[in-house]
Amino acid sequence: MKVPKQRDNRELRQRRAMNIVWTAAGAYGFQPAFLAFHEDGTPDLYLNSIIGFAHRFYDEEKLTAYVFRLDRSVLSRVFEDIFWLGLEQAIYKRELPNRPVLEDLRREHARRFLLDSVDVSMQQLMMRSEIIQTLKTGRCREILGEPHGIYNPWDRKLYEALDYPAELTTDEIIARTERILRRFFLFRFTVGSRRSWHIFLSNRWQQWLSRLFSLGGKQEASIRPWRQTDAEGAQAKKRGALSFGGRESLAVQLKELAKVYGKPLFSESVRAKLEMALCCGNHRLAHLYFAIGGENDVSQGNRAFWRENQRQYQQCRRHLRDSLQNSLLIYRQPQKISGRQGRFAAARAWRGIFLYDPDVFWQYQEETHADFAVTLLLDASESRREKQAVIAAQTYAIAMALLDCRIPVQVYSFCSVKGVTVFCRLKSLAERDGQGIFSYRTGGWNRDGLALLAAERLLPQDGARQQLLMVLTDANPSDVLDVPAGVGRSRHYMDKTAIEDTSKAVKDLRCHGVKLVALVNSVWAGQEAEISARAIYGKQAVVIRSLDRLAESVARLVEQQISRNGG
Repeated sequence: MKVPKQRDNRELRQRRAMNIVWTAAGAYGFQPAFLAFHEDGTPDLYLNSIIGFAHRFYDEEKLTAYVFRLDRSVLSRVFEDIFWLGLEQAIYKRELPNRPVLEDLRREHARRFLLDSVDVSMQQLMMRSEIIQTLKTGRCREILGEPHGIYNPWDRKLYEALDYPAELTTDEIIARTERILRRFFLFRFTVGSRRSWHIFLSNRWQQWLSRLFSLGGKQEASIRPWRQTDAEGAQAKKRGALSFGGRESLAVQLKELAKVYGKPLFSESVRAKLEMALCCGNHRLAHLYFAIGGENDVSQGNRAFWRENQRQYQQCRRHLRDSLQNSLLIYRQPQKISGRQGRFAAARAWRGIFLYDPDVFWQYQEETHADFAVTLLLDASESRREKQAVIAAQTYAIAMALLDCRIPVQVYSFCSVKGVTVFCRLKSLAERDGQGIFSYRTGGWNRDGLALLAAERLLPQDGARQQLLMVLTDANPSDVLDVPAGVGRSRHYMDKTAIEDTSKAVKDLRCHGVKLVALVNSVWAGQEAEISARAIYGKQAVVIRSLDRLAESVARLVEQQISRNGG
């Protein structure tokens, strides 16, 4: 009987923490992405208030996405604590004039942190991150009116850099944190013109390096990501709370997504049926939304990039068109048409008897005709933001080259926003103009396994044509929404878990007759991107390292498809 009691106590503390967050945020019912607790498990009044103020003052979706991106770094705990130290300082300065009691809460938080730091075993202290312990101790000492006591020059410069001003915006907070991490922690690369970035490694390597950098063990009071388990979600529904993914909150979320990505492509009944069929297993907590797309705030910027670089992309288009036309000439498809002579078509005999239709024979014409259609599926996650205009230009060049060769093509993008995998139609099969492709925008995460399964339902239902699904991706699936692993347990949708899930989806589509290939353009180091791409797509993946190779790579992949159909 002890387990239920412990669970009740845990739920009670979580509810108390959420109430603190909601009160500070001035909004109720949303699911906090973070909660803060003391070492004894009791909610931290001050830090949970800071979380609530962050929801009120800043773009929570951007901040959450940034923190979870840091979560994949080798020094994730260190980087996350540095982010919150800077953000806490900015929020305190901003809210103090309106809420003087915040000063007392902050001082009480500082006293308890220093007391907990004294009343701790040497083994636990050694398991903490030394730099974070130094920074937090210095901050708490200053809060209590004492000198910070940080004498190491490197530590002191880092501490001073975390004195964020009150007037920073969301983007400025993220940018300032990035500058600090690059200055004090970053491994730098000098390959080509690539800018420096954080190192991301597999979970096993992170665990090994975490021990080396003393990042494990019991943690002091701090802000940590919080996810609701299946059991807790069920309890929340019984209490009438708006748990993440509930009907009411989902309806509101879909309306918000419609404002950003466009009106629904399907009716709600069709969307719900697709969701019921596809959001199961690893994706049973996820949702789906399909948007028509249209002009948005990035369209003009993407078009401007195309105009500035039109010469090289038009050259890419012509090169691809010529390569495809040559392939179509080599693998000419005999087109079957009805006529008054040729091979007797028994299936059309009834037309001659009842409709007096003389065309009851099959004739075969050798034409440059592609008996397949192409669907371009673009990864539109936040990790693609820096290449947004480039990807739009590449996709436009590919799509127009295919149209030049009379190959039907449609274009969709996908991303995952707060657990909803969003599809945006950029070009339909019927459209001869590919201008809608310039509405390609990035944001959120990428749940590739679910996206591929859903993409199959978007393929044209034409039994006479083979379907070629070409995915433009970084071969790095990851999503903030975890994979359920039993009651009270879950796994992050990233690294091995995400790659295996996406690989399974690829195999399922191929078993259903879909020809699936991948063009990989990644911010990862080349070898890592290639390893991941091979694990997911097998040999039907090409890593694009330059624009010069784009036309060649696409032509080769399509030619393989043509030769298989023609053979």
